[in-house]
Amino acid sequence: MRPPAATPVALTRDHPEWKPWLALLAEARRALDDPLWARAVPADSRGAAPSSPGPAPLLHAARLTVDRNGTDRFLRRLFEVAGNGGESAATLRAAARSEHLDVPALLEAAIRQDARCLDDWAAGLGVEPVVLRAVVAVAATPLLHACRRAWQDRLPAGWRQGYCPVCSAWPTLAEARGLERSRRLRCARCGGDWRTDWLRCPYCDNADHARLGALVADAPLETRRVETCEACRGYVKSIATLRATPPDEVTLVDLDTVELDIAALEHGYARPDEPAYVMRTRVVAADP
Repeated sequence: MRPPAATPVALTRDHPEWKPWLALLAEARRALDDPLWARAVPADSRGAAPSSPGPAPLLHAARLTVDRNGTDRFLRRLFEVAGNGGESAATLRAAARSEHLDVPALLEAAIRQDARCLDDWAAGLGVEPVVLRAVVAVAATPLLHACRRAWQDRLPAGWRQGYCPVCSAWPTLAEARGLERSRRLRCARCGGDWRTDWLRCPYCDNADHARLGALVADAPLETRRVETCEACRGYVKSIATLRATPPDEVTLVDLDTVELDIAALEHGYARPDEPAYVMRTRVVAADP
């Protein structure tokens, strides 16, 4: 019932063109357990008043204090790795040596999903905006995973929003989990895992079953499908699994199910372009 494990080795074998991207993800995964990220997370999230409609995720208005030297080395290392990934990313190697690189500001923009701020940084660093957004999003994942681990026992009870209760990201995929087939949404940014209702769109909250559907493969035992919404033309990938995907593997499963994204796009469905929630998270630096 659980799909075959998505491993870096298998993904590289099946998609050699992804090797640079997988190398970047591998760097971030190796950093997940570095204590410097846990030290950046306050014992309590701020719990400030919502800045957008709907309940506030735990990271809203939180202040994260990162190790100046450690995070600087980490982001510059990611820029170097990504800079080896082809001509379009080559400018990252120059950015990795820039004196103007403000790592806390870049992490803050990534966590807040502030595309305009990241595009301004891309212009200043001479990097393609889409490339900078992708690399800095990966750079933020160790800090976001640290937040999830630190606040795991403080997740809002009865959370039924479509966005992640920790970092506000839209779900990367849904799991039909266990023999009871409970529906869980998963976040690739922080590894988040939260329950949701069947027959409900995570993006627009549409619960009209007549306007919800699925793209199902021809194979009778297929464990992967695309759930669709006619109200907002959104989609979410769904996999059947007995056990939860480990938090650090959600991104790998996302890559391993890219054929579902292609099928959804070919049928005119898309994921939202805008962030689910406007967060006021702050990232500041302190010397060790």
